[in-house]
Parts: sequence; structure tokens; C-alpha cells
Amino acid sequence: MEAERIVMYDGSTTKVMRTIAVANSTAYSTKYAAEPGKFDEYSPIAQTMFDSFTPSSTVENYHYPSYFDLV
Repeated sequence: MEAERIVMYDGSTTKVMRTIAVANSTAYSTKYAAEPGKFDEYSPIAQTMFDSFTPSSTVENYHYPSYFDLV
């Protein structure tokens, strides 16, 4: 699945990588955040996890309960 990746700082203490992809008219977003000194060390693991993501067709048919379903 094609995706766009953005790396930025969230404040001064966290470096963040966001990945956004669209498949079948549904947007998917992932986020990896770490201290700047640890970001590069663990980003290959996060990237492997992002790359392994595949959308499931069961999500389209899932009924998200509303407040009224729960009471």
C-alpha cells in the first residue's frame, strides 16, 4: 500500500514519524514517537511494523456501538 511519511518534532522532547495511506476510500494513519536520541535506533522496527500493515475487509462491516447500544 502506498503511503506518505512525515517526520517532525512534537514539542522539544519527542520526534514523531507519521505514516498516512489510503486504500479503498479509507484513510489509515500510524504514529511512531521516541526521544530524539532513540528515534533512529528504533525507527527500523517501527517501519517494519508499518510495512506489515494490511487493511482488513472486516472493518468495513463492523458495527461500532453507540452510547444507546451500551445502555
